[in-house]
Amino acid sequence: MKVARWVRRGVVGHPRLDSRTWLLTLPFYAILRSIPNKLAGVLAMGLAIAILFIMPIIKETKLITKYSLIEKRLFWLFIFDVLLLGFLGGSVAEQPFIIVSQLATGLYFTLLLL
Repeated sequence: MKVARWVRRGVVGHPRLDSRTWLLTLPFYAILRSIPNKLAGVLAMGLAIAILFIMPIIKETKLITKYSLIEKRLFWLFIFDVLLLGFLGGSVAEQPFIIVSQLATGLYFTLLLL
């Protein structure tokens, strides 16, 4: 008896978004999609990922640190921005979402440079 090793897909063969790995990559996909130039979008996405790995090395923190009110608010603004980019990465690439994702991408890099 032969077993079918493939399943015929429908018209739209996109991966399902209920996977956790797809949900973690959506903010970076929104950064990639928000920049019209393909090469600049790939570079911005790579830079966004690289900054997350380089930041702990650059900014040395002590174990006991008292953060100011501004730093706490910037942290929560960054978390909100990443969640917004995740939502925009999963949404349709239409006009209001593209403008908002461009603004959120600018805010993402601005907050990381502070």
